[in-house]
Amino acid sequence: MARFAVVDIECTGSKFPAHRLIEVGVVFHDGHKITGSWERLVNPGQPIPEFVARMTGISQEMVNVAPPFKSIACELYHLLSGCVFVAHDVSFDYRFLQAEFEAAEMRFEADRLCTLSLSRQHMPDEPSYSLGKLCRSLGMETENRHRAAGDAYLTARLFGLLFPLLGDWTVELNRG
Repeated sequence: MARFAVVDIECTGSKFPAHRLIEVGVVFHDGHKITGSWERLVNPGQPIPEFVARMTGISQEMVNVAPPFKSIACELYHLLSGCVFVAHDVSFDYRFLQAEFEAAEMRFEADRLCTLSLSRQHMPDEPSYSLGKLCRSLGMETENRHRAAGDAYLTARLFGLLFPLLGDWTVELNRG
């Protein structure tokens, strides 16, 4: 049975590679249900812009006492190993994490599924495909938005709705 790691990250900004991670959230899914979760704050080694702090609720003080990514890299790598990497706009989250692993002198590769692409394909009549708007449209509570664990949990619930629609989901790997 496949294991899926539904991942969300928060960063100091969206420009890669200038910005860095400040939080990682992972929700594990077996294709039928959520089976576990993991989250960590990360010290980015750079200031958090005020708009990011307001949006996420993550302060500079919070990340100043958090470990740098290199300190959590082995634990996260082992958690993600053997899992299909799932995210809403998977290329964004995957690229940032890959760069952080590379900076920690680790090579990270995983098969990927994108809930953004899958939503567009299997739910073509939705007015918006942003994570929050899409999930609200589907009747899902959207608590703890713009925090990695909250968004990973929301994405995992969306993935749970999409997975039965995929048929041979392996065909969808790495298209996002």
